[in-house]
Amino acid sequence: MRIGEFSKKHDISIDSIRYYIDIGLLVSNKTNGQYKFSESDSKDMLKIMELKNLEFPLAEIKRILAIQRLCGTNTQVCQESYLACLESKKAEIENELKRFETMKHRLEAKIKELAENQQAGGMPLGFPLGSLPDLSCPDCKKELTVENGNIVKNTLIEGSVHCDCGYRATIEEGIYIYEPAVRTKYVNGKRMPTKEEFLASSTYEHVNFLYKGMRALIEEVNRYDKQPKYIVELENCVGFFLMQYIKYLPVNTTYVMIDYDLERIRRIKKDLEKYQDHRKFIFFCCDYTNIPLKENTIDLAVDYLMSEKYRDEEKKLLVQQIHPLIKESGKYIASYFVRKSEHQINSEKQLQQKKKKELFANRFLVERSNSLIGPWKNDEDANTLTYQGIYSGSKAVLPSQNEEENKIKAFKQTSS
Repeated sequence: MRIGEFSKKHDISIDSIRYYIDIGLLVSNKTNGQYKFSESDSKDMLKIMELKNLEFPLAEIKRILAIQRLCGTNTQVCQESYLACLESKKAEIENELKRFETMKHRLEAKIKELAENQQAGGMPLGFPLGSLPDLSCPDCKKELTVENGNIVKNTLIEGSVHCDCGYRATIEEGIYIYEPAVRTKYVNGKRMPTKEEFLASSTYEHVNFLYKGMRALIEEVNRYDKQPKYIVELENCVGFFLMQYIKYLPVNTTYVMIDYDLERIRRIKKDLEKYQDHRKFIFFCCDYTNIPLKENTIDLAVDYLMSEKYRDEEKKLLVQQIHPLIKESGKYIASYFVRKSEHQINSEKQLQQKKKKELFANRFLVERSNSLIGPWKNDEDANTLTYQGIYSGSKAVLPSQNEEENKIKAFKQTSS
């Protein structure tokens, strides 16, 4: 029979048949340039299929067929050899079964552990009582009054906040909420994707690129040699940096998160309650323009790719909003994107100088900057190479309005 008929009879592709011929599993003859298959070839094919169903590799099948062709099927040499192969395969499978059984028990234990974690509610996180004196009205800078509080484990779960100037806020489920700021977060006109949705739409290369930048940012944060009372996170996806940094977070440090999307804050808070041991967090649901903290309160501000986005969306500089809140000894540590096709700057030093001006706007004195991380190439824009950089800066003391006026007067006097 011809190759097409042979293929149909044994329900196997013509390409597979040709491959079996090439490696010597089938030994069909060629007549006038075409393969001809006999009943003997069909028996070989059935044997091949039988051994493949027993998970024999092709090299082992080839060896079994070679013994049959040399010694004959019904001979002691062939039978003993074939029996030894079957017993060896059986022992191999029994070992695999034992291995899979061990693996099954490990999986069951891990599933049970995760299921129990899922069922556990965790200790609710509230607003730390020790941080109430650090609150300040974002409108008039006076102290805020907190009333009708529900306290659990030295944290405020519920409460009302107000100021004599008319400012009002609430604490609900441990989250400080400034209601006029609450809204859903959108990206390019669509609701901002969850972390799960973002992961599903990202390549592994993109995720690893982001992770490398985050790892470099964590290393820079860990260089801070003091015990920070407060670390504030500045980023578009609230808690994204924290979930990598939390294993380094000092136990006595209060970590501050800010986002106007209440549902996103609730989601990260729930994760922290269920899966993390750290208990000192502040969740502000507000804008960066109305953070209710006193000036000179924050030790470390960690800006994870937020400044550029904030500038593009709000037409403001993020450092201008954060600068007054940072202590005189505090630090502002920022990561940023660089897209080469946008800037057309060949020198990395020039590129970093440009970003320094954009990010810090003379509010912070740059002390350290790392080499650019990357590049990552976006498949949707093959001509753009994206890099990440890190800056660390100390707070710059800005001249007061009186100092500026005195300088102008002095200049005019010397000029006259």
